[in-house]
Amino acid sequence: MTPPFWPTLALLGHEYISNRSQFTGRAIAPMRYQRLPTEMQYGPGTSDIAITLSEMVGVDGLSPFMIDHLIRGTTGTLGGELANMPNFRGRPEQEHRGWTEAPFIRSFFINPLRGAEPVNRFHDLADEAARARNGFERERIAGREVTPTKLVRMADMFASASRDISRLRRDREAIRLHPDMEPRAKRERMDEIDRRIIIVAREALRRYDEAE
Repeated sequence: MTPPFWPTLALLGHEYISNRSQFTGRAIAPMRYQRLPTEMQYGPGTSDIAITLSEMVGVDGLSPFMIDHLIRGTTGTLGGELANMPNFRGRPEQEHRGWTEAPFIRSFFINPLRGAEPVNRFHDLADEAARARNGFERERIAGREVTPTKLVRMADMFASASRDISRLRRDREAIRLHPDMEPRAKRERMDEIDRRIIIVAREALRRYDEAE
């Protein structure tokens, strides 16, 4: 008799190999992190447990992003929230968080500045544009006559916007890790940067959608 958890393990194995969530269709470790060493592929919301395990295990592809995903996939929301609670790596004092962002409770609320859909769509299109541009250049160098697609024509625009967003994210991370900044001031400045990131993403999407 097949154990009931076997389909879940098979799905997680496929997601591990493909680095893509079957539920959301998005990369588990975002493209902008994939150029980093495996153990450095984590973001502000990654659990200390996942970061530490990735450093200890040292398996290619088993990034902190992936470990958090596997924890949630095998233990559900409860396990994911419990993994996020310890702060044994001595991180600086975190930004102020409202009651809707407390462990367990936050699962029932949506923060419009976190994981905003325009930003997700922007990164998906930016990745597609980069791949399309690389393919176009390979064909051109090989001497084949190819017509640039819309994604190819917009690749430079996406690359420029990606650099702007990367600079904003670095500024955000510096604020988050600031050892002396008061938590509420951290939160205000981080939220302002999140709003600016959304503005950059929306402008790039507007230009793409209006392009012929």
